[in-house]
Amino acid sequence: MKTLVIIANPSKSSFTHALADAYKGWAEKRWDKVELLDLYDFGQDILSYESTQELKKWKCNGWEKMKQIHEMLSWNDEYAFFFPVWWGNIPAILKNFFDVNFSAGFAFNFVEWKSLPEKLLTDKTAKIYYHSDAPSFLYKIPFFTGINIKKYLSKAILGFCWVKVVWGMCIWWLHGKTDEQRRSILQQVSEK
Repeated sequence: MKTLVIIANPSKSSFTHALADAYKGWAEKRWDKVELLDLYDFGQDILSYESTQELKKWKCNGWEKMKQIHEMLSWNDEYAFFFPVWWGNIPAILKNFFDVNFSAGFAFNFVEWKSLPEKLLTDKTAKIYYHSDAPSFLYKIPFFTGINIKKYLSKAILGFCWVKVVWGMCIWWLHGKTDEQRRSILQQVSEK
């Protein structure tokens, strides 16, 4: 299996990066080919144009980077996302990643006279690993806050393109975890 590990946290010393490293080690042990994409290191332009057609016309950094990411997304069988939850949502850079790269013509096609698009990323799976300093009840009871990160990604973004989310791990109240608890979480990730 070929796995693309996608990280959305600017701090290299963050728990996000530790989770991604643990997962990468596990995936490599099972003989996966693992490719790492750190969104902060990759340097893709933020969404600052009218459409992907405009990107093609200008052949700017965004166009070249989008082509590279499309190649990565096409080549890999599985995507593993690692990110913190900030202000009850995914980081802006990850949202931008989806907006730019999971675009019409690549991830899906609109079909005339049909209400649902043709989904183009078939036979792909995803795993989602995220953490927050907020208490768990804010996310475990979505009708209370309206926040459900896994459902949002599974249905509204990845599912829309036919990427099936097969695993999700949420770590809440991270700042209240002891070093031992953090090591235990990393151990769980390295064994999944």
